Formats: sequence, structure tokens, C-alpha cells
Amino acid sequence: MKWVESLQKAIDYMEEHLLESITIEGIAKQANVSPFHFQRTFTLLTDISIGEYLPAAVYHWPLKNCPGQIAK
Repeated sequence: MKWVESLQKAIDYMEEHLLESITIEGIAKQANVSPFHFQRTFTLLTDISIGEYLPAAVYHWPLKNCPGQIAK
């Protein structure tokens, strides 16, 4: 599996389990790599760490999952 596909699978997993308690081990398992290698590669490819990504994703989660449209 290519790195971009593995990374996307891990991101999908994080977003699906965003409001649950997830670990770097669980996330890295989705990409079939070690936690160390995943964190290093994720940061290299996205220019943001897992520790920065998750809080930002939680902050934006209500906007992405809102059943109606948000008025401007």
C-alpha cells in the first residue's frame, strides 16, 4: 500500500473515532506501521503533528457533521 493511501486510511480512522479515546498505536496500526514511523511520516507529509491535528479536527468536527446548513 502506498504511503498516501495508508495515511488517508489513518486519517479516516482518526475522524471516525474523533470523539473516542484513541491512541497513536491504534492510529499507526491502520497504516500498518510502527507508532514512531507513523508520527514521523505524518508530520513530514502533512507539516503538522498528530498532537496538533487531533485538537484541530475536534474543533472543526461540529461544522463538518452539522445536519443543516450554517447561515452566513
